[in-house]
Amino acid sequence: MHQEGNPTQEIAKLFQVDPKTVSAIIDQQGECQVKERQDKRTVDIDLLTQIFNLCDGWVQRVHEVLKEKHGINLGYSTLTRLIRKHEIGKPKQQRCDQQPDIPGAETQHDTSPYTWIPA
Repeated sequence: MHQEGNPTQEIAKLFQVDPKTVSAIIDQQGECQVKERQDKRTVDIDLLTQIFNLCDGWVQRVHEVLKEKHGINLGYSTLTRLIRKHEIGKPKQQRCDQQPDIPGAETQHDTSPYTWIPA
């Protein structure tokens, strides 16, 4: 639309967006720039798991130990995100329970006494 000569204000009104957004898209020539998150700090997951186990799962204490003993100054929210992402402290879930295959075990018969009562 911009290449056809439509002003930025009209394009913004048509799509109900801010004119600055339209200008930014025009500057990018319509291409979407994908920016992936790059962590500023890297933490060894094995070290994190070891400290998590030593602290009995107390994440606040893990945060303190990382800062005091290892000099890793990591934001608390970043720490909790890493723990969730790598599923530290969670038991591995089994996909299903395995049962031995015993012939006839899949059916259960009613063994209660039956008395026929004529109608």
